[in-house]
Amino acid sequence: MSRYDGVVIDELAAQAALALAESGNVTTETLRAFTLAEFRDIVETMS
Repeated sequence: MSRYDGVVIDELAAQAALALAESGNVTTETLRAFTLAEFRDIVETMS
């Protein structure tokens, strides 16, 4: 599978992912998330 097989965006799913990772069978990585305003600013700078 790929480097990122899933992205968790809510608290309950994050808790489930961390519980799985605790068993040592999976790894987790924290990624930067952008607010809608930040994403719009990024897109605007591209045009």
